[in-house]
Amino acid sequence: MVRPAAFGYNEETASSNVFQKNRTGDDRQVRARVWKEFDGAVERLRDSGIEVLVWEDRPEPAKPDAIFPNNWFSTHRDGTLVLYPLEARVRRHERDPDLVSWLVEASAPRRVLDLSALENEGLYLEGTGSLVLDRPARVAYCALSSRSHPSTLARWAGEMGYSTVTFRTDDGHGHAVYHTNVVMSVGTRIACVVEEAIPARDERQRVRASLEASGHGVHALDLEAMRALGANALELRAREGPLWVLSTRAWAHLPVPVRRALEQEIHVLPIDVATIEEVGGGGIRCMLAELFLP
Repeated sequence: MVRPAAFGYNEETASSNVFQKNRTGDDRQVRARVWKEFDGAVERLRDSGIEVLVWEDRPEPAKPDAIFPNNWFSTHRDGTLVLYPLEARVRRHERDPDLVSWLVEASAPRRVLDLSALENEGLYLEGTGSLVLDRPARVAYCALSSRSHPSTLARWAGEMGYSTVTFRTDDGHGHAVYHTNVVMSVGTRIACVVEEAIPARDERQRVRASLEASGHGVHALDLEAMRALGANALELRAREGPLWVLSTRAWAHLPVPVRRALEQEIHVLPIDVATIEEVGGGGIRCMLAELFLP
């Protein structure tokens, strides 16, 4: 997790991320609330048995979205560290060479797959924002958008040995949803999908069929839940078993039958990141970069 130094509303990303809201007021007050939420999230995760490594962002250059590191790198059990091409120019400063060096020194990855140069060609793929991974089945789900280009996805899948399931989305107002992890989340045995946001029936059926083929129970969410980032969740492995992590707002907006089902299937950990969600347009899942390197 990256503790932000200059969190704020990002005008450059707002055109494709309708979840962001430009909250008026004192930037210092907003950042104070964000730091409180961030530190509280770290504490909640650690108290639940999750090992959390916190990287301190530097104030210059200002990086309003540094709190979302999962968009620019991912790690994998086969020893691969992947660096991704980002759409917004201001976000490209988030690829911190010191953090990359630390990851390399700490884990000695077998290879570094650097796709970042593709952003100069407009071929974006924003990490595990664009990619929702079923890692055991080696299936990558991807909602195509301005931030997720099919040719970059194909190259990533070829390099990583994954099959892909792609689909188009509609947020209910005629716009593509900016990231896949806002539309769906995939755990070990559980998946949550905003099926209402996938207008093409064949694509919707293909997503569900793929998940069911890999043994997942699929919980359908509605657009109201999506707008509260209800699908922006991540399964983590804690001391006492798997943990379904999402925001308190997301949890409150899940359909009651889904909440009851999740409570019976997995331990649920709601975390309050309300200011981060409102101003940054991303939830707790976006704040977590999973470390799978040996």
